[in-house]
Amino acid sequence: VQLVSVFHRPVENFGSDLQDGEAIGILLSVVAPEVMEFSEDPEERIDCIISAAVRCTDFELLTAQVILEGQSDMLAAFLAQLFLSRSNLAAKPNSLLAMHLGLLEQICIDAFQTFSNPNDHQQIIKMCMQLDSQWAEFTLAAQT
Repeated sequence: VQLVSVFHRPVENFGSDLQDGEAIGILLSVVAPEVMEFSEDPEERIDCIISAAVRCTDFELLTAQVILEGQSDMLAAFLAQLFLSRSNLAAKPNSLLAMHLGLLEQICIDAFQTFSNPNDHQQIIKMCMQLDSQWAEFTLAAQT
């Protein structure tokens, strides 16, 4: 996630650089816009961040104390959890990840179309042969 256009300070650590909640708030408004309302008021922003964090992750890791004290271990754990919970961020268009995602998407589309007519045994066999010929690429893409 690139925040350079909206956040002009570099984030070089998970402690003091995140203490005011500004970078976390901006990040949440990009990753989970439906749950995060960004506030310019620091106290209100912390409350919004904590509320949004609870709604889009599995564990309640963030508290006002964690953010304000810049507890880097807890902030790093929250960010890792956020990206695991919200893994719907787009890949860069020409990246290896985008290529793998495109392959997986195409395989799923082809398989869905093929298996939508279960009586067409010839198409099913053809799909299985295609999967077999692409198995190495498929497994690599699935692991990425």
